[in-house]
Amino acid sequence: PTRRSTDLAVMGSKDKMIRIFNLANLSGQGGPGHTGGELQQIAGPVGGLIRSQGTTWTDPATSKVWVFVPGDGGICGLQVAIDGSGNPTLVTKWTLKNGWTTSAIMANGVLFAAMGGGEHTDTTSTHTLQAINPITGAVIWSSAIGQFHWESPIVANGIVYMCDGNSGGFGSGTGGNLRAWSMAGGGGGVPNSLSINFSGTGGTG
Repeated sequence: PTRRSTDLAVMGSKDKMIRIFNLANLSGQGGPGHTGGELQQIAGPVGGLIRSQGTTWTDPATSKVWVFVPGDGGICGLQVAIDGSGNPTLVTKWTLKNGWTTSAIMANGVLFAAMGGGEHTDTTSTHTLQAINPITGAVIWSSAIGQFHWESPIVANGIVYMCDGNSGGFGSGTGGNLRAWSMAGGGGGVPNSLSINFSGTGGTG
C-alpha cells in the first residue's frame, strides 16, 4: 500500500546527513530489539552540520509534502516523493546557501528563518531574518537583525518575533533586543511578495 506521509519522520544530524524513518517500524526489522532502519539517507544539500530544527509543510494547492532543513551552510527545500510501491524518498527542489541558519517555521504559507553567524562572537557575517517562498526558495522579504546565538523566530497572531544578542547575548549583561514585525499578505497560498511592517524593539538585560 502507498505509505502515508504521516507515517514518516525526517531527521538531520551533526554528521551532515538527512534520514527518513518509518514511525511504525523505526528499525526496519518489524520488531523490537533492533537499531538503524532508515528508509533513505542523503547528504545535506547545503553542507555543514545540521544543528537546527527543520519543519514540514503540505502545499494546499498540490497536496505535496515538503521538508525544510536548515544547517550551517543555509537552508534547503525537499519534497517527499512516493513511488508505486509506497517507498518514500526526499527530492531536493532548492537550496539557499547564505550562512548558518536557525530553526525554521512555516506561517501563512511562508517559510521564516534567520541567517548569519551561529555564534554571538561572529562580528563579520550579515545577520538577517528572512521570509522565503517555500516552493521556489526565493527570498521575498528580509530585515537586518543584531547578532544572535541559537535564537530562532516564532509567529503568533500574525506577528513575527525574533530576539538577538545585541553583540552579547541574553543573560550576558550586555543586553539584547526582542524584535517584532506584523505580517501582511500570504492569504491562503504562497505570496509573490510579502510586506512586513516593523512594529518595535525592546531592550532587555
